[in-house]
Amino acid sequence: MGTKLLEFKIQYVICYILFFLGICSKMNSQVQIYSYDFENYLVGDYTTSIPEFNANNGDYFILTDEASISGDFTNVQGSYFFAAQDIDGQGASANQTLTFNNINVAGYTSLEFRVYLAEDDNGANENWDDPDYVHFSYDVDNSGSFTDILNIEATGGTNTAPAIDTNFDGFGNGTAITDAFTQYSISIPQTGVDLDLKVTFNLNSGDEDIAIDNIEVYGTPSVSPFIYNVTQTPMVGNVTSSDVVSVSADAIDSADGIAGVILKWGLVSGALTSSINMSLSSGNTYVADTSIPAQVGGSTVYYQIQATNGNVVPSTVSSAEFSYSVTDPLSLIISEVADPGDISNAKFLEIYNNGTLPIDFSTETIYVERYANGSTSPQSLQLTGTLNAGDYYVIAGNATDFSTAYGFSADLVSGAISGNGNDVYALYMNGDENTGVLLDIYGEIGVDGTGEAWEYEDSRAVRNSLTYSPSTVWIASEWTITAANANDMTPGRGEPTIYTYNSGWLPTTPIGNALPTDYVVIENGEVSLTADLEIFNLEVESAGILNVENVLKVNGNIVNNGELIFISNASTTGQLDEFYGSISGSSDITVQRYIPGGIRAFRFLTSAVTTSTSINDNWQEGVNNVGTNFATDNLNPNPAYGIHITGSTTGANGFDATVSGNPSLFGFNNTTQTWFDVANTNVNTFVAGEPYRVLVRGDRGINVTYNSAPATVTTLRAKGDLAYGSQSTSLSTVQDYFNLIGNPYQAIVDMTLVLARSVNLNINQYYVWDANLGTRGAYATVDLSTGVPVPSGSLANQYLQPGQAVFVSTLLGVASSITFEESDKATSESLVNVFRSSNTDSSLNIELQAQSAFLNNGSVADGVRVKFVANASNSIEANDASKLGNLDETLSIVNGNNYLSIETRDLPQTGEIIPLSIFQYREDSYVFKINLDNLGNVDAYLIDAYLGTQTLLDSTQENVINFNVDETISASVDERRFSIMFVESTLADNNFIENDFLLYPNPSTNGNFTIRLAKLETNKLTVNIFDVLGKQVYASPFLVTNNSVELNNVNLNSGVYLVQLEYNGKITTQKLIVE
Repeated sequence: MGTKLLEFKIQYVICYILFFLGICSKMNSQVQIYSYDFENYLVGDYTTSIPEFNANNGDYFILTDEASISGDFTNVQGSYFFAAQDIDGQGASANQTLTFNNINVAGYTSLEFRVYLAEDDNGANENWDDPDYVHFSYDVDNSGSFTDILNIEATGGTNTAPAIDTNFDGFGNGTAITDAFTQYSISIPQTGVDLDLKVTFNLNSGDEDIAIDNIEVYGTPSVSPFIYNVTQTPMVGNVTSSDVVSVSADAIDSADGIAGVILKWGLVSGALTSSINMSLSSGNTYVADTSIPAQVGGSTVYYQIQATNGNVVPSTVSSAEFSYSVTDPLSLIISEVADPGDISNAKFLEIYNNGTLPIDFSTETIYVERYANGSTSPQSLQLTGTLNAGDYYVIAGNATDFSTAYGFSADLVSGAISGNGNDVYALYMNGDENTGVLLDIYGEIGVDGTGEAWEYEDSRAVRNSLTYSPSTVWIASEWTITAANANDMTPGRGEPTIYTYNSGWLPTTPIGNALPTDYVVIENGEVSLTADLEIFNLEVESAGILNVENVLKVNGNIVNNGELIFISNASTTGQLDEFYGSISGSSDITVQRYIPGGIRAFRFLTSAVTTSTSINDNWQEGVNNVGTNFATDNLNPNPAYGIHITGSTTGANGFDATVSGNPSLFGFNNTTQTWFDVANTNVNTFVAGEPYRVLVRGDRGINVTYNSAPATVTTLRAKGDLAYGSQSTSLSTVQDYFNLIGNPYQAIVDMTLVLARSVNLNINQYYVWDANLGTRGAYATVDLSTGVPVPSGSLANQYLQPGQAVFVSTLLGVASSITFEESDKATSESLVNVFRSSNTDSSLNIELQAQSAFLNNGSVADGVRVKFVANASNSIEANDASKLGNLDETLSIVNGNNYLSIETRDLPQTGEIIPLSIFQYREDSYVFKINLDNLGNVDAYLIDAYLGTQTLLDSTQENVINFNVDETISASVDERRFSIMFVESTLADNNFIENDFLLYPNPSTNGNFTIRLAKLETNKLTVNIFDVLGKQVYASPFLVTNNSVELNNVNLNSGVYLVQLEYNGKITTQKLIVE
């Protein structure tokens, strides 16, 4: 069985080898590629340099069957051949050619040329002279240069026989050519795709002849596919961003055929990740099934062809990598020509790039030429800089007058731009008028524009569309020319689309369509902008009402003769983005401030308008209650709008009457640091940014006689002059004094930018009254180094909301002021809940929450934060935030006589204690929520002095610690009941040597433990034990035995203790936990 299997395997291997050798033999043997035998001539089979002729059978240059010529030949290969003799006998030059073009040799190597040659040799009349010859040459792939491969020359002197010139020296030294057709073969040392053969004759006398037959080309098929004739449409250099590119290629494998062809392409050389199949079209030509998609201008596309043959073991070959660049033609047009009627020196020329790529004028040479008064000799100006696609380039004649008239500087200034209405402007590329090419023109060179259709004196000429192509002639239909002053000109921007609302939008809604250069006009009816919108000018006419519900950006001016209202509701508040224009018109602008329901609380508010009408006319909806019988006396003309503002029992001074007459609207005196009652609401008006503290009970439908009445949703409205531009206010000159300020803008403002620009204000934090904290609101301190509030449950952040008032603090005892700039606006930020991630500094965050609120996912009452930074000072500095007292629970960090909401300290040390203060308890049961970050090698404990407990705080999770208070027990509600103490972390055995001694067991369950000394330095020591409050609870001397001391019956209660050893004048301490 084994022998037979071995015989079978041997036979199989032999068969495989024979099969393989057969393939190799087939691959390596030459095959005929081309053959021409002159038997069946068709036009185009070959080309002669002169028409064929035959004169008296003695002078000829012709395809012949021998009967028509005088020669006598044997071994003719068929009937016809080509013969030549005494070519100049017909009056032509003796030097003529016969060529065979476009022989396809793709996929072949080792090319060989074969030809049959004869000469009329009668044995006695050999008339070839030295000048006579016939040369056979070739050219591969149309290089334009032919190389001789077979030359026939005279053998020397006159009347000699022709012979092969083997060394190409001009003398026949090889085999003589006879009258018997004989085949000659010669190798062609090159290969490629297209082979051209040429026969060059120089025969000028009788009996100097040659006969040619059966021209053949042989070659060896390649073992892999051969790819050639790769073409693309459009061609390289003509591909634009709107073009798809089709690709074709020829592929051949003479031995095994082609199994498949693929086009690989991509945008990175060597990384051709996209594939397109190619299908056989005709012959050997394959065409990509789909084109390479259009690419953006400036892209470079790379591609190559892969062909696979049909061999049993397929071979795949890739072509060279080809590439093309996507280049859009330069498209630069003159878009506006200006000669203002009122300011002569405010002339300008505007150019627009309506191509897809930027134009760098350092590499693209562009000249502006002005031809004055019909002249043909221009003033010349070369452009500089870069012009982005879709952007304008403005050239002014006078820098000062231009910037005064239009409010910005031109891109280029030149006295050449001084056209007075009859001058021609022309753009040249690749040089000036002498060296460049005319690209675009306004007017007609050599013609004075006076009286012409293109005259623009005291006018503006505007291109009707920015999509027009550059033109070398002025086209009247592309331009609109109107009389104009400087205010009518639009340098640097396109002609605006005007979106008009007249009970409907024309031509369409500006939302999603308007450009920053367009206009919006509200003629008649009420309409709302429900999405962000950027435009150039806004006009509200007398019958129009525009409600702005999102962000409105106006790059030009606002004219309001109707009603312009910035809406505020539960989901959004209308804002005016950065604004550097002017606001005019006969009407005031209305701003709204939405106040959610559910919480009856004070709010710190301001107005973004300065009003000529009273506070009552605005926030109280123009009414006030003069009696206290709610059912009959309450006035609520506009439900869901306005509030009650109290301060009188009778409704005097514009206030709403209440039984108590207690005020609900307050201002803050930054000098005396005191709140004051606002004197009246029927005389006092609003000033944009002036801050107030006001009790918001809900809208005017709320019964003010019942404090328990649930607050309803309301919206406050104020109507007046909207604040814009720089807004500054002087503040307290006393160090660390608080200053109540309001946001003057109808926009979100970044307080980090405001405080950074202001004078002598603490830039590290500011203070927000958050009505959502606790039951009636509380202060939150926003840490501006992180944007994070303390307590973290607050919605406050670094972004000041429209209509919001806050506290900032004076840094030093000198003059201080706050300044708001338009660039401080941050309208893209969220109206609520904008937080930045905190950094990785060590920190301790403590929040206080009523237990009832904790169980019901309610809000926290207050909070503090300690930031630990290496080498920071523990003294009070600018980055320590003073605490503002709340109406209810107030939690503070205590540092000396200072109460803080945020404190920056050095890294915590063992034994360090941070006192806390809590006062104004309103509940019986509370929780602390404490979070630790990166405290290093110390543990933190919450110390409860009333209960005498120490609670270890877990740094891996939030610590929730319950406690109760009893107003009847002073120690229970003592302001300083709680503190945080830091103790060295419990150490593992590998730290034993470093720390002198080891305590075990630790924790101890019964107060008994052993002290193990790292090394014997003494046989006597004293053991002192302290609780975390620093009270000594144990002291005793000991003798050391075997490096150990045992302590039994110490009677320690559960808790954390510090065990201190004294020996040899040395003191060392470790923590002991007793469970």
